[in-house]
Amino acid sequence: MKYLPRNVLWLLLVFLLPAGTVWAQTRTVSGTVTDATDNSPMIGVTVQVVGTTDGTITDLDGRYQIQLPRGQTLRFSFTGYATQEVTILDQTLLDIVMDVSSTALSE
Repeated sequence: MKYLPRNVLWLLLVFLLPAGTVWAQTRTVSGTVTDATDNSPMIGVTVQVVGTTDGTITDLDGRYQIQLPRGQTLRFSFTGYATQEVTILDQTLLDIVMDVSSTALSE
């Protein structure tokens, strides 16, 4: 078995290492969270990257902005509403419509 020259190995490392970094780059996802009953913006909805402590809440206009790696899942939750989870692939804009939880209605 023949070995590659040292300079070829260095070239391979220089070009292949950044490829993994590009794949795992973070992206900024933003959008608006609204109520399904009247389409009004929802203030204070928790937007969290599942499995991490990274998160944010929606502002006075129901808007949010968060950074996360491709393939991660965002969880949207608010008391009295059904929690939603969305896996982020290529999205940079994600609007969410929250429905009232059927559990909250029965209580």
